[in-house]
Amino acid sequence: MVNTIGSIGSINPILLDGKINASNQSNRFTSTDSINLSSEGLKKSEMYRINSIIDAAPDVRMDVVERIKARINDPAYINDEILNAATDKLMEAFGFFDDSK
Repeated sequence: MVNTIGSIGSINPILLDGKINASNQSNRFTSTDSINLSSEGLKKSEMYRINSIIDAAPDVRMDVVERIKARINDPAYINDEILNAATDKLMEAFGFFDDSK
């Protein structure tokens, strides 16, 4: 049998009258926070961003690589038209030729 020593009375909720202490409220928003990053931190952040881009890049598609190798090894594939197109693209990539005219 458990005997009680005393009992807790009913809990009365605290009622707010809608007034806020103005002195406490004014000091609440006067200070500002800031953060400074070191050059080392900025470099590491940039490296993390670059690694994320690299990780998101698609892997090498070996089926496409093998198909291109087979085309290059086929003597009928390499002709003047293919060579001219490849040369034009290389020249354009290096800025020597503008094919947009």
